[in-house]
Amino acid sequence: MTGFPYEVQFGHCCNQKAAFASFELALAFYRGYERAQVAHWNNNSARTDDGPRIVNVDNIDGADDAGEAAQHGLTAAEWEQLQDRE
Repeated sequence: MTGFPYEVQFGHCCNQKAAFASFELALAFYRGYERAQVAHWNNNSARTDDGPRIVNVDNIDGADDAGEAAQHGLTAAEWEQLQDRE
């Protein structure tokens, strides 16, 4: 286990990341990043970012038969918060 299990992955092929100690901090960064990208896409037609996505690197289930939340290492409650749009 790491001290910063949540990552927001972004950029081309999601190869960039920012690590956070809590889901709430990761979600705040994720939401801000999404808003910035939407503003950027409105001014530029080309999208080059494959993210963002939140993962819990300490809890990822990479099995093909795992649900999408489990593949990201998130609990059902965290996944629901992530899917809710403000």
